[in-house]
Amino acid sequence: MKIGHNIKERLLSKEFVIPSVLSMLTIAYVVLNIAYFKTGTAAGSLTAALISLSVCLLAFFAGILAHLHRVERQQRLEQELQEAKLEQVEKLLAVMEEERNDILNAISVVTVYLQLGKYEQAQKYLEFIAAEQIDKIDYHKKTWLDDPWEAILGHKRQEALEYGILFTIEQKTAPPEDSSRRRLIARLMANLVEEAFQGVRDLQNRRVWLRWYLDEGKPVLEVKSSCPARDGGYNILEPEGANWRLPICQQIASEVGGMLSVNHSGQSTTFRFELQ
Repeated sequence: MKIGHNIKERLLSKEFVIPSVLSMLTIAYVVLNIAYFKTGTAAGSLTAALISLSVCLLAFFAGILAHLHRVERQQRLEQELQEAKLEQVEKLLAVMEEERNDILNAISVVTVYLQLGKYEQAQKYLEFIAAEQIDKIDYHKKTWLDDPWEAILGHKRQEALEYGILFTIEQKTAPPEDSSRRRLIARLMANLVEEAFQGVRDLQNRRVWLRWYLDEGKPVLEVKSSCPARDGGYNILEPEGANWRLPICQQIASEVGGMLSVNHSGQSTTFRFELQ
């Protein structure tokens, strides 16, 4: 009803109707005078006037249709813009709520550590929270208002081209339909692929495989790289220096209800996440 009302108001506006009517009258008057002076009879002039009036009416209705099309297109664009703004606000509020809960949880955990006199654990936990927040910001920059699954895969494809890495993607099943689970697993996927990329960047044989498939009905994400096993292997619970990527992956895996493991062979390293 609102769209129809707006269209009617625009059609009846002075900016559209008055110039159109004046144009019709001017054309009819000019044609009438030309016909009169050419034929010298009233009948010929009347015929010419009727023909010119018909042409003007056709042009007038054609103008109305074109005007209606422009109005409808403009209103559709305005509606899409409004919906996009609303979606952005809703997503921003959701992110802010999530950040608020994370901060409250962090304060609670650090407070307990301090009360127990475990100052080193409190410091490590604060470092982990800071790294996780940076990771979340980077993730949102890559996926804001886009499908997170496709956005991450597209970004990693581009990154692989820049690093000269042969990146193979094999999807045997659809991504999670639940938006929260889809978002978390996409973020986990981004970190595991990034860890694999970092492992092969200094190698001559730079290969990374990503597989998303069902194993006995359970979704499985595997990220395999041509990076051989290293001394000490990977510890997904402890950071390596300032690199908190794997502990963050373990945190995401626990949050989404899955299990994360690392398997080594003589020629490759495989990160495996299984959704329970």
